[in-house]
Amino acid sequence: MTHLTEHSLVQGGRSAAFATACVRGGVAAGLGVGALAVLVIVAWISSPFPDSGAGGALHLAAGLWLLAHGVELVRTDTLGGLPAPLGIVPLLTTALPVWLVFRTARSTLDPADETGPRPSPAGALGAVSGGYLLVAAVIVVYSESGPLPADLVTAGLWLPGVVLGAAGAGV
Repeated sequence: MTHLTEHSLVQGGRSAAFATACVRGGVAAGLGVGALAVLVIVAWISSPFPDSGAGGALHLAAGLWLLAHGVELVRTDTLGGLPAPLGIVPLLTTALPVWLVFRTARSTLDPADETGPRPSPAGALGAVSGGYLLVAAVIVVYSESGPLPADLVTAGLWLPGVVLGAAGAGV
């Protein structure tokens, strides 16, 4: 039975470090959207006349999180009937996801953080960005069912650019 414990994943090899970095990227994305969701839910609860339920508030939080990454949202219920883009980026909300990705990439390569093997800088960049972008893809799909769906072209361009830039700066 010792052959099961001699596997590199059990002993904490490079693939385990890569998987840990990927999970850290996903957690960073979850923390970012979670922080905005808490603020939006608190505003929704304290509103004297809420228009929609908690689902509408969560769609708004997902939209704000996507706007913080530079993704345009599409407003479909306009007076003229034509969809209109909403692309004004709230700059202060951009600081949160950029800092989270930067800090996650930096801590992945920190030698004082772990005693086991760490991924290479390129591996850390790919793993942290991949985990983050996996959660981001779920949020983009979730926003499609809301009143302000994400523009898929800008989601495909700006979101990976912001994430890779912040993770690259962290590495």
